[in-house]
Amino acid sequence: MNKKSQVWSIDFIAGLLIFVSVMVISINLISSMENPGNYEALYRDAVHLSDALITDGSPSDWSNNINSTVIPGLMVANSTNRLDLVKLAALDKLDNNISYARTKTLFHITGDYMFFFKNSTSSIKILQCIHGYKLTYNPVTCVPSLDSTKYDDLIKIDRILIYNSTLVTMEIYVWQ
Repeated sequence: MNKKSQVWSIDFIAGLLIFVSVMVISINLISSMENPGNYEALYRDAVHLSDALITDGSPSDWSNNINSTVIPGLMVANSTNRLDLVKLAALDKLDNNISYARTKTLFHITGDYMFFFKNSTSSIKILQCIHGYKLTYNPVTCVPSLDSTKYDDLIKIDRILIYNSTLVTMEIYVWQ
């Protein structure tokens, strides 16, 4: 005798419901995972900004003619990570005279940024406490308050520089 298999409609519907439910849950779980693209782009911005800041800029005498600035850098031309106070003052002037958004364009970044300097024990004021985005800070210790701004992602990069023949740390923050 020939036996043929049978599918009951209730078995078929129950199996289909289980299959569809598992697929919907899987798709929701995958789509609810954090999108790493935003964080990675912000990290690239932070690295690009820190790399630009520890160069002498383009052109290397950009601080003499702010309107010709392509990329502002803070280092003495042809040196190894020696901070140039003239260029730092020019960047602060650039930030105040043109606009903060323009400096972001010059650095080719989309996130907000700020940086400050620290020695081995505390924050130090070099021309001013904070450079870039104007956050509130403790006037005695020069430490910025990141609690005063809202952000989804925050990247911090430290760079070691030479200032007055001593090592200082430039702390760079980029956020969105």
